[in-house]
Amino acid sequence: MDLVKFCMAILVVAIHTGPFEYSDYPIKRLFATITEIAVPFFFVTSGFLLFRNTDWKLRIGRYAKRMARLYVVWNIVYLPISIFGFIHDGVSIGTALLQFIRGFFLIGQQFYSWHLWYVLALIYAAVIFCSMRKTTINVRYFVSLALFVIGAAVSAIVLDGSNITTFSVIIRMAKQTIINGRLFMGIGYFALGMLIAEKKMIYNKNALIAVAFGCIVLSYIVPYSIIVFALRYITVFCLFLFVIQIYLPASDVYVKLRHSSKVVYFTHMLFFFTWSAIKSFQDVNGMDAFVIVTSMTVITSLLIIAHKDEKSYNKIYNAFFG
Repeated sequence: MDLVKFCMAILVVAIHTGPFEYSDYPIKRLFATITEIAVPFFFVTSGFLLFRNTDWKLRIGRYAKRMARLYVVWNIVYLPISIFGFIHDGVSIGTALLQFIRGFFLIGQQFYSWHLWYVLALIYAAVIFCSMRKTTINVRYFVSLALFVIGAAVSAIVLDGSNITTFSVIIRMAKQTIINGRLFMGIGYFALGMLIAEKKMIYNKNALIAVAFGCIVLSYIVPYSIIVFALRYITVFCLFLFVIQIYLPASDVYVKLRHSSKVVYFTHMLFFFTWSAIKSFQDVNGMDAFVIVTSMTVITSLLIIAHKDEKSYNKIYNAFFG
């Protein structure tokens, strides 16, 4: 799983740097179809790792606090970039403050910290599940599935419904508040990890790969976002079940990859911002951006991991990535 998580972290870098931004539509579509699996996979992994332990009811409160701490810490790290963004866009102090608050609580992103929405969704997911500790797994799952459907519907309307007058109010409300339904969808993916962990699901690996591949192909072909969201849900479900049934010999390499994926995920936008600034924020996407940002984040992760167990560095590492 650690190897796959690292690969998914690299895919997140690819989403933001857009290595195929200037390629023909079929290649861009294929790229989006594959890379959009990455963050949902992280959500499922987070849910699975939390709920596979029978003491999750005791741990989920601490989990919520840990995610909240990481969210605040990384918003502080990216704060200078956020301020730069407000200055760059020429907004007033009052407007900037309102936009920051909205981004912090309702969207999960600021200027060049787009990836932090994942952490905000985990916070909301943990709070919701903490409030449902006394309910059954079926209640928890179907409540989360309902939130996923709501999120998928909102996102699909925002993406595909701009020409339909009936949806104009929903689109306007979404754009003024949450932008899209991804926070709700993240909670749904988190619950999927819970379901897999508590039900101890195991299916034929060949069947899982076949279904996942079929869903990916359909996702590439189908033009409607709401159907693509449903197919992606099935794809991630099958891929995750396949991954947890692969048994590799224990190795320190996988532990390093686990820590590296965290560093890559949280820091890559710092390097992408630097790259964008060098390019004067013009034509910043491309294969060159992907290669440079990926290289810098991986090198940084290796340097950090090499020292993380030293007493003087351990607390610092835990504060930013623990």
